[in-house]
Amino acid sequence: MTLGEKILDLRKKAGLSQEELANHVCVTRQTVAKWENGQSMPDFCKIKLLGEYFGVGSSYLLRDKLDAESRSGLEAWAEDVDWTNAWSKRYPILAAYPSMEGAEDYYRKVEALYEELKAGMGLSELDAMLVMKDMLYRQYKEKNGTRKKNKKKQ
Repeated sequence: MTLGEKILDLRKKAGLSQEELANHVCVTRQTVAKWENGQSMPDFCKIKLLGEYFGVGSSYLLRDKLDAESRSGLEAWAEDVDWTNAWSKRYPILAAYPSMEGAEDYYRKVEALYEELKAGMGLSELDAMLVMKDMLYRQYKEKNGTRKKNKKKQ
């Protein structure tokens, strides 16, 4: 994966427009477009800013190819990303909630529920996390869909 492809991939995964990313690293939208399509390359200072913004190391951005020998490159890359930091740029609550009153209590409750799910269904650590994440997402979509239906009825 080229540097441009990595920038494009990280930007899309963070849900950012070229304009939003450009504003963060103090360049134009056209410059971001040129980076992404390989017409130009950011200088080292911009690479450092991009890495910090997306929660990845500069070495990840500068490597030409992802390591695919022992596992897929995507898995190796995903483990290197600080997802909370990356997503908190778009959703500031992710950076703010840990210091909110009662957050630690809820963390312990979620941890207990996670352990119960893992033991009760005989799941591995990863599978339990994926199932719990999917269950939360389904709850969110169900509530979000219900809200939209209620608005249409009014």
